[in-house]
This record gives sequence, C-alpha cells and structure tokens, in this order.
Amino acid sequence: MTPDNKVIVARQFRPGPERVMEDIPGGLVEPGEEPQAAMLRELAEETGYKAGSSKYLGMVYKDAYHNASWHYYLALDCEENGAGQQLDDAEKVEVVRIDIATFLKNAFEGRMTDVEAVLLAYEELQRLADD
Repeated sequence: MTPDNKVIVARQFRPGPERVMEDIPGGLVEPGEEPQAAMLRELAEETGYKAGSSKYLGMVYKDAYHNASWHYYLALDCEENGAGQQLDDAEKVEVVRIDIATFLKNAFEGRMTDVEAVLLAYEELQRLADD
C-alpha cells in the first residue's frame, strides 16, 4: 500500500492460466532468511518500492498435498526506493498502482493469484478504503 492507499500490483504473465495476472509481489524465502525479510526483499526486487512498515497477516498452506507454507504481510506506506526493479533475467513485471476496490474486484473475478492474501487483508483493506 502506498501512502495514498493505492495497492502496488505486479502485473505479469503466468504460465498456468496462460495470461497476464495482477499479482501481489512475492517469492521464495532464501535459506536462513526470515519471511518478513524475504517479503521486503521481494517487494524491492519486483517493484522498486520499499515499505515504511508492515503487518503480518498470517500463514496458509496452499493445499492438502504439500507442506509448503505461504506467509503474507501487508506492506504499508510504500514508496519508490530509487534503485528501481531488480528482476531476474526470466522476469518481466509491470508495476501498477490500483485502488482498493479494483484490487478486490480482481481477486473476486479471478484476475490474480494468491487470493488468500486478499482474504487475510480484507478487513484492513476495507478500513483503508474508508479513510
């Protein structure tokens, strides 16, 4: 979230659905790295933004057949870091800022992955939308 309550979205092609999706920034936790540090690193690498603060939203298992866990944070007061994106060679990410209503609509209409994050952040997003 930016200070003016825009959601930072990583728009990128996803091979599973074979289309461009409007995702939240994210990625893997490196060995020895804490989930919050991974979130801050991925936010900076994928979007060129840094968070003023963050709030832990929770952890989910994607399905009953894997033991991997996904940790979700709400990054607040995000501003450009001055260094820009630092993408891997195979990554192509368009950074867009959208309002909360559009972000929620994208989740409900299947235009994004990681809709668990939307569920975990829903009350906070509604509060921010009302500000």
